[in-house]
Amino acid sequence: MPKKSAVVQIPSEIASVRPQVAPTTREPPPLPVDLLDELIRAAGGPASLTGPDGLLKRLTAALVTRALTAEMAEHLGYEDGDPPPSDQSNRRNGRRPKTLRSDRGDVVIDVPRDRDGSFEPKLVPKHVRSFDGFDDQILALPCAPTLRLTARHLFALK
Repeated sequence: MPKKSAVVQIPSEIASVRPQVAPTTREPPPLPVDLLDELIRAAGGPASLTGPDGLLKRLTAALVTRALTAEMAEHLGYEDGDPPPSDQSNRRNGRRPKTLRSDRGDVVIDVPRDRDGSFEPKLVPKHVRSFDGFDDQILALPCAPTLRLTARHLFALK
């Protein structure tokens, strides 16, 4: 006697849920050669890539500051320069300098502040002064078109 197969009805709320798929690890796309050439020219030539005020140190400071700006945008729900939502009392409240110790020496970054004091940066948490290993990883940073994509890539580096 053949078995009868049962038909199971799946509720539409469950049927529309897609399973979470773990992201695959792959090599970030290479940086455009034109961008690299422009950075080297702006630094004053290949000799000024490293050193106390070299390109790698300045690039570290610029990338960390931009990533923290993106974190603040995620925290507040609107981009820097956009008008804040009228129903939201927490707003941007300037920036404060912070000196980090890194592989390349002291790096000064600008950390954004909010009025409530509820912003807790994840890339460089409050009260953390050491930032080792980041210099080697910024060279693999893809050219992300938005601050949020840049921040997501930087979070993946941790």
